[in-house]
Amino acid sequence: MAVAILAIALLTLAGLRTDSLVTATSARNLRIAQAFAKQILTKIQSGQYDAWELRGTEHPIEEIEGFSYRIFIGEAEIQEELGRIAEEKADESGKNQDQRRYEKLDWIKRRRMQREARDKGEDPSTLDSASTEESTQEDEEPDEETFEDLGVFVYYFDPKKADSMGVFSLRGRASTLALSGLTPDEVSRSEETGSGPLGSGKKE
Repeated sequence: MAVAILAIALLTLAGLRTDSLVTATSARNLRIAQAFAKQILTKIQSGQYDAWELRGTEHPIEEIEGFSYRIFIGEAEIQEELGRIAEEKADESGKNQDQRRYEKLDWIKRRRMQREARDKGEDPSTLDSASTEESTQEDEEPDEETFEDLGVFVYYFDPKKADSMGVFSLRGRASTLALSGLTPDEVSRSEETGSGPLGSGKKE
């Protein structure tokens, strides 16, 4: 009887310790994701990256294994990624709350598209997947007065989620000049030479 009680106690303690380690690891990775998201957003806003070139594609974070990020420019792209994440959570959990969140995000996106169509004098009922793309184009002339919504999504290993990655998203705004990764002088020179407004890649 004493051995059985001791075994039960030890198993309980081992389970508590495992749960504590999982929670601690999850919280640690979330803090790291938050720090990277802030760092990436700051660098984009200061013009250290060509965000147009990086947008949409998943990029590994070299400093730590298991972390990656994506950049989304414009409200439509941000809402689409939030909707995808919400849909993924709803599929995994099957909970009504997650499903309602996904449906709400999709509704917000469609309402915004309809409002933009009405502002342009178009018929909102004719909207389809081809016409709901973000109107912002990377080949527009970059300047310091025009701003775009910006979303940085960092994906990380979360031991609490067996089938998916944890996600931390951070939103901000940046001028189209900063998004292009160019300085005002570089824009002026490109206009003079006719080489186009955008640079390429990360600035060293």
